[in-house]
Amino acid sequence: MSKQKTVLDFFSRSPAIKSESGEVNKSNVVDAKLPQTPTSSKLSSNGSVSRSKAQISSKSPSNGALAKSKAASVKRSDTPKSTKHQSKGNVLSQKGKRIKISDTDESEEDEEKNSPPKDVKRRRIVVASESEDSDEYKPEKDDEDSDSSAELSNNFSETESPVKKKRKAKKSVVSSLQMFANPKISSPRARQSNDTSAKSPRMSTALCSDSKGETPVSKQKPLRISGNDTGDEIKGSNADAREFFHEKLYFLKKNMIRDKRSEPADSPHYDPTTLHVPEEFMKKITPAMRQWWNFKADHFDAVLFFKVGKFYELYHMDAVIGVKELGLVYMKGDFAHSGFPEIAFGRYSECLIEKGYKVVRVEQTETPQMMEERCKKSPRNTRYDKVVSREICQVTTRGTRTFTYQEENAGVSNNFLLAIYEKHLEDVENPSEYGVCFVDTSIGKFTFGQFKDDRHKSKLLTLIALYPPVEILYDKASISKETLHLLNHHLTGTAKEVISSFIWNSQRALRFLQKTEIFNKEDDSLEYPETLMQMLDPGDNCLETPLKQYELAFRSFAASLWYLQKCCIEDSLLSMKLFEVYVPVDEMQNKSSKGEIQKLSAKNSNNFKQHMILDGVTLQNLEIVPLLSSGNPDGTLLGTMDYCSTNFGKRLFRNWLCSPLCNPDMISNRLDAIDDLLQIPEVVEAAVSILKNIPDLERLLSKIHTYGFARSQFHPESRAIYYEAETYNKRKINEFLSTLEGFKQTSDVISMFEPHLKEFKSSLLKQSVSSDKIIGHFPDMTKELKYFEEAFDHEVAKKQGNIIPTPGVDKEYDFATAEIDKIGKELDTFLSEQKRALNCKVSYVGTGKNRYMLEVPENKKVPSEFEFQGGRKGFKRYYTKETKNLLARLTSAEESRASALKDITRRIFARFDENYNMWKSAVHCISILDALISLVLYCKSSEVPMCRPKFFIPNKDVEPHLEIIDGRHPTFLKYFTGDDYIPNSVYIGPKRNNNNTEVNSGGRLVLVTGPNMGGKSTLMRQAGTLIIMAHLDFTRVGASDRISKGESTFFVEASETSSILHHATLNSFVLVDELGRGTATYDGTAIAYAALDYLANDIGCRTLFSTHYHSLVEDFCDHPSVGLGHMACMVEKDCDCPALEKITFLYKFSDGACPKSYGFNVALLAGIHKDIVRQGFLKAQQMEYSSKLSKVLRRLLSVMKPEEVIEELNSKYKFFAVSE
Repeated sequence: MSKQKTVLDFFSRSPAIKSESGEVNKSNVVDAKLPQTPTSSKLSSNGSVSRSKAQISSKSPSNGALAKSKAASVKRSDTPKSTKHQSKGNVLSQKGKRIKISDTDESEEDEEKNSPPKDVKRRRIVVASESEDSDEYKPEKDDEDSDSSAELSNNFSETESPVKKKRKAKKSVVSSLQMFANPKISSPRARQSNDTSAKSPRMSTALCSDSKGETPVSKQKPLRISGNDTGDEIKGSNADAREFFHEKLYFLKKNMIRDKRSEPADSPHYDPTTLHVPEEFMKKITPAMRQWWNFKADHFDAVLFFKVGKFYELYHMDAVIGVKELGLVYMKGDFAHSGFPEIAFGRYSECLIEKGYKVVRVEQTETPQMMEERCKKSPRNTRYDKVVSREICQVTTRGTRTFTYQEENAGVSNNFLLAIYEKHLEDVENPSEYGVCFVDTSIGKFTFGQFKDDRHKSKLLTLIALYPPVEILYDKASISKETLHLLNHHLTGTAKEVISSFIWNSQRALRFLQKTEIFNKEDDSLEYPETLMQMLDPGDNCLETPLKQYELAFRSFAASLWYLQKCCIEDSLLSMKLFEVYVPVDEMQNKSSKGEIQKLSAKNSNNFKQHMILDGVTLQNLEIVPLLSSGNPDGTLLGTMDYCSTNFGKRLFRNWLCSPLCNPDMISNRLDAIDDLLQIPEVVEAAVSILKNIPDLERLLSKIHTYGFARSQFHPESRAIYYEAETYNKRKINEFLSTLEGFKQTSDVISMFEPHLKEFKSSLLKQSVSSDKIIGHFPDMTKELKYFEEAFDHEVAKKQGNIIPTPGVDKEYDFATAEIDKIGKELDTFLSEQKRALNCKVSYVGTGKNRYMLEVPENKKVPSEFEFQGGRKGFKRYYTKETKNLLARLTSAEESRASALKDITRRIFARFDENYNMWKSAVHCISILDALISLVLYCKSSEVPMCRPKFFIPNKDVEPHLEIIDGRHPTFLKYFTGDDYIPNSVYIGPKRNNNNTEVNSGGRLVLVTGPNMGGKSTLMRQAGTLIIMAHLDFTRVGASDRISKGESTFFVEASETSSILHHATLNSFVLVDELGRGTATYDGTAIAYAALDYLANDIGCRTLFSTHYHSLVEDFCDHPSVGLGHMACMVEKDCDCPALEKITFLYKFSDGACPKSYGFNVALLAGIHKDIVRQGFLKAQQMEYSSKLSKVLRRLLSVMKPEEVIEELNSKYKFFAVSE
C-alpha cells in the first residue's frame, strides 16, 4: 500500500562516506574553541542564531537533489535593526559575515555581565544564484547591520534573560543527556583538539541550555578559518559518515518508538503520525528545541519547515531528508541540521510533496519585541516563555495543496482528496454501500455522495476513474479488505491516510460549519448553499442531522473537513461555498424521473442525464484517459485529441471524453459548432494565438478569493511574521494583474467571433461567444475591468508591492487622505497668519514627531503662548497650541491612511471576488470554446479524411444498428499514415444480403474469428473508440492477470462479464474479447457459449464477440441475430505440413468465419523450432480426431443402443476386434 513517506525511512541510515582520496574523513569535527563572549542580561538579541551555512540552489530539484551553485558570503540577520556594535546581543555583524557563538551559561552571564562588548563576527555561507531567480535570498544593503530576530544557534539554543542565582556546579552535557542515548553507541568521528593535551569528547549544547561541556567556554580557542575552509559545513561524503544525535536517542529506536498515547509500534492502536517524547528529555533541552519536539510529537510522519528568522530550518531526522531529497548540506554539529531561505519555501516544499512527504510549515508568530512585551505583562515567566512564539500555519500534502503565493504553480490536472467510508449490507447483488467526499483544494470545491455497489465495485471504479484522487482518507475499521485491495491495485502511487473511527461525525462537522460563521447572513442567521440544505433533515431546526440516505456521505465530508482543519486550510476552502452532489451515472438516469437527484444536480457542471455511462474498466481498456497509476496521456485518446490551449480547457475536454454525449440533439449541436469553426480558419487561428497566453483563470479565481478572504484572528496565519512580505505582495499583485489581463484577452477572443454570430448554426457556439443577453452566456465584463484598470497604478503596484488606490476606490483611504489634505491647508493658513503677525520670515521645520515647529529669527519677539523647543544659530523654534493640535490630528490621519493602505490589497481582491459568478461564467464559456477548437484542430491535423457521423433515433422502421465504413483507430493515426494503416468497415444490425465479402453481413451480435495476431482486439477497440461520443456502455477488452490483486485472468473475465450481463441494455454497445481463454478449454467454451447466448437472446444489444472457440461458430451460425465476421489472412501452401505454411495477415475485417486460428503458424513466426511445431501439430490432429470421434459416438448413442453401436463399428471398422 502506497502511503506518505515518513522520517522513519531514514532512522537506520548512516552509511560510511569517504573523501575524494578514498579514506574516511574524520577531520570535519567541531573541535576548535569558540571565543569568550559576554552575554547581555537583557532580551534585545533574544533568539539569535549562530548557524553558519545553508546551501541554496537557484535551480529546481531534479532526481532527488537540487542543483548547487557558486558560494558567496552573505549575512544572516533577522532581528530588528540597531547600531552596528551592540552590547545587548551576543551576535554582531561585520561586512556581511558571521561566526558561530556558543551560548554561555547563566552563571557565566553573572560573572561577565559587566564586561565590555567585543566585536564578534558570525559567518554564514550560502550558495549564490547563477540566475536571476527571485527565489534566491539576496540581502539588501541596509540588511548588513540588522540583527537576527529569533534565530537559533548551530547548537539550537535561544538566548534567555539571565536570572541571578547562586552559582552551583553544573553537569556536563554528556552526563546530563547520557540517559537518553544508547551507551553502547559511540560516534565514529575521531574528535581532535588544537590543544596538545587530550580533551574529553564534548557533546554539542544543542539540547541543553543549562549545562556546560567539560571544557569551559572561556578556555576554548577561537574557530580558525583559513583559505576556502569556512568551518561551517560538512561537505561531500563526510557528511553521511557522521552518527547524529537523534540516532542515539532511545525513544527513536525502532523497537522503542511509541505514539503520543504511549502505544508501541506493534500495537493495533498505534498511531504512526505521533511520537512520545519523554518529559525528562524535554526538561534538558532549550526552549526553542522544546518547541520543535512538541511539533514533532504531533506530526511525526511529516517534515517540519521550522521558521527561524528569515530561514526555514530542518533538524534531526528532517535534516537527513532535506540533505537526501533536496540536496541541502549539513551544518556542523552533533545533530543533523540544514535549511534554506524563506523565499525558497515553494520550491523545496513542492519537491518533497511530489516525492510523497507531508510538509509542516511552522512560522514565527511573534517578534522579539513582542515577546519582551508579553514577558513584561506576565506576572511570572518560566524559561520556556522566553522564546518567540511559533505556530503551525499549514500542513501540505499532495491532496491539500492550495497553490498560494508561497507555493509552486499547479499543473493541469485536478488534485482530488478523497475520503471514503464503507457499510456492509446483507444484499447479494449490492453487498457494499459507500459514502464519498472528494475535494479539489486547488479550486475549493467539495463533491460528496452515497451509493450502493455490486461485488465487482463497478461504481467505485468509475468514481476513481472520473475523479482520480492523489490522496485517500479511509477508516480502517469500515473499509473491507476487498475495497482496500482495489484501491491499492488501481491507485498504487496514491498516498493513503488511515483515519481514526473516533474523529468527527456528521453532527460535529455541521456544528463546526456553524461556528465558522462563513455561512452566516448579515443578520447572523444561518444560510447553507442549496446543495447542502437539500441533504439535511428538514425536521431538525438546528440543521445538524443529514438525511438517512446521505449519512455515509456526510461522514466522509466530516473526515475531509477534519483533515483540512488539521492542515489549517478549511476556512479558505469553505468560504468558496462550492458544493456538489456526486451521483453514479446509472443512478442518475434511474432517479432523474423522480426528481430527487435532478434537483440536487441541476446546477452541477456534470449533469449525466444527457451523457453516456462509462465505467472505470471501459476507460482503461479502451485507453480513453491515462491509467491512474501512470498519468501519462501518450497513447490514449485524450493525448491524441487534446489540442486545448488553456489549462481549464484541458480539464473540460477530459470531462467530455469521460462523459460522452448520448442525446442526438446535443451531439448534433456540438458537431454544428465544429462545422461553424471550420468555416472561419483565420479567426480560429487568431483566437488560438491569444488563448495560449491566457493563464489558468479557474485556479487564479480561487487564489484571489483566498487573498481577499479576511482570515479569522484565531488562525495562526494572521499572526505569522514574514520577512519577505514585500516579495509575496508583489507575487499576489502580479497574479491579480495577470488575471485581469487574462479576462481582457478573453473579451478580445469573444469580439473576434461576434461578427460571425449570424452565420453560426450551433446554439452551443453562439452561447459561448456572445455576450448578448438573449442568445449569449458570456458576461459583459467591461464595467468591472474598467474599474480595476483605473483603481490603481498597475506599474507602481508591480514595483512597490503595494496598491495605492485612486480617489473613489476606497472610502477609508479617501477619508484619511482628504483629512490629511485639509490639515495641510490649515497648517499653511496658520503659517501665513504667523508671518503677517510677526512681520518676518517664519517657516516649519522638524521631522517625525517633531514636525511643524515654527522657526523664527532669534531677535524677533514672539507671543508668550509660544513654547520654546530649541534652535540653531540665528533662529529659535517654537510650538504653539494650534500647531500641536494640528500635528496630533495629522498624525492620527496618517495612521488611518497607513491602516487603510495596509489592508487595501486584500480589500481590492475581495472587491474582485464579489463578482465571482460572473468571472466563473466567463471561464466556462472560454473553456467550451477552447475544447471545440481542440476538436477542430484535431480534424485538421489528420492526414486522412474525416466524416460527420449520422445518428438515427430507433423507431418501428429503424432498428438499432451501427455501421462504420473504412474506420481507422484515432490513436494509431499518429504513428501510421497513408497506406501504412488498413481501414476496416463494421456493420452491426439486422442481417442484410451481402454480395461483398469484404464487409460483414451484420447481425445484432457479430461473432469475430480470425488467426492469432490477426487484429481482432484492435478492430474491437477501434469500433469502441470511434463511437465513444455516441452509443458506448460497458466493455470487456484485453483482460490481464491481476497478480498484485490476487485475481486470475479468468476471474477478471468472469467478473467483468457478469457486470456486462447485469447492466447492459438494448441500447448498449458491448465488446467481449476472447472470453474463457483464462481457464480450461471446455470450461471456457461453456462460459463463452452461455454469455453469447444471453447477449443474443435476452439482451439483444449490439455486440462484437471475438473468440477462438470455433465450436461457437458451428452452434450459432444459423442464429437469426448472430452474424459472422473474421480478420482475413492469406496462407501460402508451399510444404506438405500445414503447420509450416506461411501466413500473411491482411488485417481486413471480412464476412464469414475463419476456418481455424493458425496458432502453429504464429508459433513459427515467434521463433519456435520447426520440429517442435510439427510435433505439436501431429498431437493436435490426434486430439481433434478423438474429439470428432467422441462427438460421433454421442450422436450414435442418442439414436442407437450401445450394443448396436459396438456391433456396427466392429463390423465395419473392426474397432473392438479381439486378437486370439
